[in-house]
Amino acid sequence: EMVPTVKLPGMGLWMGWLAANVLGLLVAVGLGATAVWAVITVVLSAEEVRLEERIVAGLATVAVGTTLTAFALSWAQFRVLRRVFWLMKRGEWVSATAVGLGVVWVLGAIPFALRLVLEETELGESIILPDLSSLSRVPVAWLGLALGFIVGAILGTTQRVVLKRYIVGAKWWVPAHIVGWSLALMLASQARDPLLSGKPLVATAPVALGWLALAAAIVAAINGFVLVWLARRRAEAAAYQ
Repeated sequence: EMVPTVKLPGMGLWMGWLAANVLGLLVAVGLGATAVWAVITVVLSAEEVRLEERIVAGLATVAVGTTLTAFALSWAQFRVLRRVFWLMKRGEWVSATAVGLGVVWVLGAIPFALRLVLEETELGESIILPDLSSLSRVPVAWLGLALGFIVGAILGTTQRVVLKRYIVGAKWWVPAHIVGWSLALMLASQARDPLLSGKPLVATAPVALGWLALAAAIVAAINGFVLVWLARRRAEAAAYQ
């Protein structure tokens, strides 16, 4: 019996996924950081800002940040995914990514919202909130690891909902994201030092972007390996049908 000849996904798919994710994450983080900076400088820096106005500004930041980051990342990823999953619709992937990143943005905003509320109450005067900028590299790295676990679990789960419609074994997408994001944010947390060094942003931004690009590459390399493995299984199964 002759074995069907089929071109299996391989290094080309992995390299394309790696490049798309590094570019997409850099753009996504840049857009998200711009949204946060705009709210802080335009709204929250005013002398008289009521608690209600701060909350509205925070909600607007979450909405805008989710929209911008989800579009940038999912657009870059989908350009690669459509090479393998021809029937997948762009809206599916964008929506799944937006839901995951939206949850991440909300969870990330909760500590800041609590801080704002506490500052407006008498209770806030009796509570000493931790200053993360004073922590050494090791605790910050562990914090990055924990945050990466959460981000990876959330984003991997929402994207898996779409992937499982087109491929068998999509459950491995979640642990791949958890491992990738945990290692990536643990590494990216070290970009805090140059940003808080007091040097001009022109001098510190390239260093921070370098750390971020490396972190993005780690995420993409790990879940990209899983993507290639799943795509190869799919192509092999289709060849024997």
